[in-house]
Order: sequence, then C-alpha cells, then structure tokens
Amino acid sequence: MRIPGTLVDHIVLDPHQMMTTDTPFDDSYLGGQPFDVKKIPSVPFGADKVIARRAAREVRPGVVSIFGFGASSDAPLVMAEDGLFDNGHIYDYAFTTEHGPFGGLVMSGWQFSANKYPEALLDGLTQFDFIDGGNCKFAALAFAQFDKAGNVNVSRFGSFNPGAGGFIDIAHNARELVFTGTFTTAGLKLAFAQDGVKVENEGKARKFVEKVEQITYPVRKGVAERGQKAKIITERAVFEVLPEGLALIEVAKGIDVKKDVLEQMNFQPHRIAEPLTTMAPDLFAH
Repeated sequence: MRIPGTLVDHIVLDPHQMMTTDTPFDDSYLGGQPFDVKKIPSVPFGADKVIARRAAREVRPGVVSIFGFGASSDAPLVMAEDGLFDNGHIYDYAFTTEHGPFGGLVMSGWQFSANKYPEALLDGLTQFDFIDGGNCKFAALAFAQFDKAGNVNVSRFGSFNPGAGGFIDIAHNARELVFTGTFTTAGLKLAFAQDGVKVENEGKARKFVEKVEQITYPVRKGVAERGQKAKIITERAVFEVLPEGLALIEVAKGIDVKKDVLEQMNFQPHRIAEPLTTMAPDLFAH
C-alpha cells in the first residue's frame, strides 16, 4: 500500500494481522518465489468444479485473462490440478482480477482478490486503467440472472444488492466473455455420475428470466454491435450468445433438454444447435 507520508500520524504493527481472509502471513502472495503446484489447494467436487472445468477450456495461454468471484475463479485452480502449469507453464498464462494482482494463480473462495505467486501487484487506479484500455481480452465472470433481451444481472436480485463492482468495466472492455453459475439456485440438488449429472431437486429461483431485475451489462448488445463473443456455462448446459439471442450448444449426459433446460427458463433460446453436443464426460469425474 502506498500513501503520502504527510497523512500518517502513527504506525501500529499488528503481529496477528491476516494476509487475506482466514490466511495468516504467506509470502507466496507477494511474489518473487517459484510457482509450487504442491501448495495449491484442490477444489472440492461439485457443481462449481464442473462449471470451472468447462470454463477453463475457454482459457488460452498468451491471453490476459481476468476472473470474477465464484465458479469462474475456480477455473485456474482446476487447471493447476490438471497439470497445465507444470514445468514452468504457469508463465504462459497471465491471470488477474479487478483488485490488481497480475500473473501467478488466481485464488478462489474468501482468498479471491489475491493471487499466489504474482508477477506484479498493481494499485487499483493502475489496474482499472489497464482494464479500461482493453488489455484483459478474456473475462470469466459470474451471473445471477440472464434475460430474453440478452442482459446479465449480478448487481441486484431479490433482497440482495451487492452492486456491480468492476463487472461493468471488465465486461465492456473484454473481447471474449464467459459467464458461469448453476442453472437454477435456492435448493438445487444434483446427483453426479462419472460422465454426467441428474437433477434430484430443482432450485426455486430461476436464473434465465424474462427480464432481469437490474441490467448490469447488455451482453447481447455487445455481441451484436461491438463484436464481442460470449458464452454462458452451467453444470448442465452451455449457451452461446448470438446477435439474435441465445443458442443452446451443449448439454450434459443425464439431462432432459425439455424438462431440465427449456422448462426451467422463462424464455426460450433463439435456437438449439443441431447436432446438440454432449458436454465432455471428464468434466464430471470425481
């Protein structure tokens, strides 16, 4: 942290100050150390891991990639589990978040916003200059609602009003967007097999709605008018956002397209791909 010395009256040293949430001092968050995959926590198996694995397949080396909270931030961790960063290949990737860590590995959960083994730590103003300059070409972000007009909402829904944070800057300036999250929420219960998933109890809250409660970013407009590319990745289906609307392009084995996808949406996709691809079986491996 940098602040003008003239604003400082006293300095207090706290020997128990946490590095980040639930994390005592760990100098791997400061950089300057070789990447050690053995010290990276594994992601517990569940819907978020399945979604993260699918999102990870959109991430490419050599492209600055920025991640948001939730399943999207699990994507680099599952890539580490799969050995993609072994033998120095972590340096083929450039991962960041809106908070300013650059390079290294984006962490998830309550450690999100900090990267392990970063190559640089940028202050907020510099980071948003970087984002708004169009330098984060790929973005993986969460979604709470997506509507018929192609708008995404992460900022206000139900009694929650978390705000947009850096979402708008990131989404507007990226060229490729991936939105991640479960298909429904609030009571969703899933049963995973080795190669697919079944819905045991559907969530009470639908995420694909006629009209979002608040427009955080108009995705379809960005695709139609500015040439952005966008996908929505869930545990049971993958959509591509086209200028005309949503296209259902992948579905998991064990999922009934009519019952588990189309009937759980408050609007229908613009089209369903023919043939409709089955989501890769290894996404569901425990």
